[in-house]
Amino acid sequence: MSKRPDIRIKVILVGDAGVGKTALAMSYLHRIFSPIYLQTIGVEFYPKLINMDNRLVEFMIWDTAGQERFGFLMPMYYKGAKAALLVYDITRKETFINIETWLEKIRKYSGDIPIILAGNKTDLEDFRLVNEDEGADLAQKNKLLFMETSAKTGKNVGEVFHRLFRSAYDYVLDTLRVLRGE
Repeated sequence: MSKRPDIRIKVILVGDAGVGKTALAMSYLHRIFSPIYLQTIGVEFYPKLINMDNRLVEFMIWDTAGQERFGFLMPMYYKGAKAALLVYDITRKETFINIETWLEKIRKYSGDIPIILAGNKTDLEDFRLVNEDEGADLAQKNKLLFMETSAKTGKNVGEVFHRLFRSAYDYVLDTLRVLRGE
């Protein structure tokens, strides 16, 4: 397998500040969890090389800031994304309520890309304010995939990124087939 990727695909992590977007990325990429919350300023980039269908694919994970003050940069962050992980915190109802707004922005700037809705922080079950059925219902209503995760325990972290990457990869291949008239 060559070191140079055959294809590069951009995916984005989106949601309110403090929902655990960076923690999910770090849990997946490095199998680490830090209880210290470090606010993302603007955007962070994390590359991940994966062999998919005998192709070396480089996924560029764009971890976006969840603060409104960076809203003017949103079109640049989202442009060219082929899939999104839309995250809320199951212990903070307002982060779930804001999902519709984030969803509108993703679709406005990235088009009709695959989106996975992730209810994060399931390790804090005793403080849950958004039940799993609410997340599943919202996902079904908006034709999104849905999972609950915990960056701290690793629950579904590998699976959610696998699904994100597979969705993005399939989206790119489908787009190429359409462009070729297949």
